[in-house]
Amino acid sequence: MCVILDANSYSDFLDPENTNMHPLRKWIGDRGKLVYAPTRRMRDELEKYGDMKKRLVEYAQAGRVKEVDKDEVDAKEAELIGLSSDDGHIVALAIVAEVSVLVSRDKNLHDDFKKIVNGRVYQNEKHKHLLRRDTCP
Repeated sequence: MCVILDANSYSDFLDPENTNMHPLRKWIGDRGKLVYAPTRRMRDELEKYGDMKKRLVEYAQAGRVKEVDKDEVDAKEAELIGLSSDDGHIVALAIVAEVSVLVSRDKNLHDDFKKIVNGRVYQNEKHKHLLRRDTCP
């Protein structure tokens, strides 16, 4: 199982005191993976959050990141129309990577993700049931 972590959740994810992210951090450390594509938008978002960029590198070295081809994600994003959010890159990444779990606080993105990807959204520790066995290639 893989998840996509939206930039608006980076600070929550990195905060060791944030109990809502404890199950997610543990799951990634044990058997889960983050999905990432080095698109311009995602690289820019990581540059703003240097600590998250560092964590992503650590996870990648530990085999906890599934990297997706940026050109495929960019092409899929260009096909998307009528989104409620400004996060077409996230929706496109989910489609290309076949990921159905998103970590985000953006309600408009939630709507797009549920409608287009038919996915689920992790927001707090009550959603830990979404974190299942790793099926990422």
